[in-house]
Amino acid sequence: MGDNPGRPILLTRPRAQSERFAEQVLTRLPNAQIVVSPILTIVPCQTPIPLKGVGAVILSSENGARALAEESGISGLAAYCVGERTARVAASLGLEPHSADGDADSLVALIRKAAPSGHLLHVRGAESRGAIAERLGAAGLTVSEFVAYEQKPMPLNDAAKALLAAPKPVITPLFSPRSSALLGAVWRDAAAPAWLACLSSAIREAWSGPTPDRVRVAKAPRASDLLVELVALYRESLP
Repeated sequence: MGDNPGRPILLTRPRAQSERFAEQVLTRLPNAQIVVSPILTIVPCQTPIPLKGVGAVILSSENGARALAEESGISGLAAYCVGERTARVAASLGLEPHSADGDADSLVALIRKAAPSGHLLHVRGAESRGAIAERLGAAGLTVSEFVAYEQKPMPLNDAAKALLAAPKPVITPLFSPRSSALLGAVWRDAAAPAWLACLSSAIREAWSGPTPDRVRVAKAPRASDLLVELVALYRESLP
């Protein structure tokens, strides 16, 4: 049984991340119809990150890690990272990464177990969930936050709008509560049934659109686990 290109997959992460995930999808579903339409764009805040006196940074996204690229004196600085991709970006910048290989809860658990004594700085986006700094502060750690970038909403492109206008199922992976809420709002007026693959239950709960026809949630908050659920959805859609 071959893959059915009539079941499109809509990717709405920022373009570089969507294109990277598209490559992974196509290794499993080489005939899939991929449409990339970012619903968010990352806009850096043009302010130096206050690293003086910081003993380690907390990175809850790879965008937070990339925000450190222009900063001097970060080589060897410890970085507590939400997952492996963020850890790889941190390592490429000369930081010493420690990966939670999960989500915000996993990251908080990792840092609490490590119990670093110095000042921690959470480098994050303007939209952030998980109350990481607050929870670590309540655990007795010294933590501050710095907003290094904004996640600006973007309209869907014409190709994505055409998918949603047709009465055929559209499969889409969701990587964050923010993108889940934004895409759900756009989907309210769509004709296409939504088939969702969600990185976590929190992302499923953030969906603001019509009741999806199908939903699968990754067993762990990792891109590899989400890909498994996405492939399963695609297989379910085959005639």
